Amino acid sequence: MKGGDINNCTKAEQRGLLSNVLDLCLLLIDMSREKGKDRFNLEVSNYDLLGG
Repeated sequence: MKGGDINNCTKAEQRGLLSNVLDLCLLLIDMSREKGKDRFNLEVSNYDLLGG
């Protein structure tokens, strides 16, 4: 899958992708609680830069 075009994915791939995104969100929320808001914002920025 290139460029995150979800329309070209199968349903199973879409579910897997959504699951991964939800897992990442939960991870980032946990990290924000542990390390404070600045660290949380940095992690989100890094993920966006990586094309997440």
